[in-house]
Amino acid sequence: MDFLIALTESSVQISIGVSVLCGVFSTQLSELGKVFERTLTGSSQYLAKHLRAYRWRNRKRTLQLLANRHAMHWEIVRSYALFLAFFISFSIYLVLLLFGPLKGIGVFPLEVQFFLFSPVLVLEVLWINQKDRTRVLIAQAQKQNSKNKRRKLKCI
Repeated sequence: MDFLIALTESSVQISIGVSVLCGVFSTQLSELGKVFERTLTGSSQYLAKHLRAYRWRNRKRTLQLLANRHAMHWEIVRSYALFLAFFISFSIYLVLLLFGPLKGIGVFPLEVQFFLFSPVLVLEVLWINQKDRTRVLIAQAQKQNSKNKRRKLKCI
């Protein structure tokens, strides 16, 4: 019943609302981030130079991985392994929170709660970064395969 009482608090309702809106409008937020990035890079040449270098390193790494099928599979496996590590750590934390020694964690300050939950958050960030990197890698591989198929068809 405490859970239902907590749902009536305005801060909980706002955080749920923001989470839902971020999920629903994720593509629009991504486009907004790209616009913000263009605006930011236009104002600072130093930042633009480093952003270009960062993109080039990522593109170079992707091309190197595309050349090696085993490395590409390794990236995919790594993505799934990080997801499993995140899921298992979250599940363990949830069990400890519901039935174990972390049952009364709500009395601690918010900073302590975040500190105790930080391993799960770190694994989530690592998994999301790896997942995005893997998606880009797979998209580039599909693009490269379609180009190779077109070249083979032209030769025939």
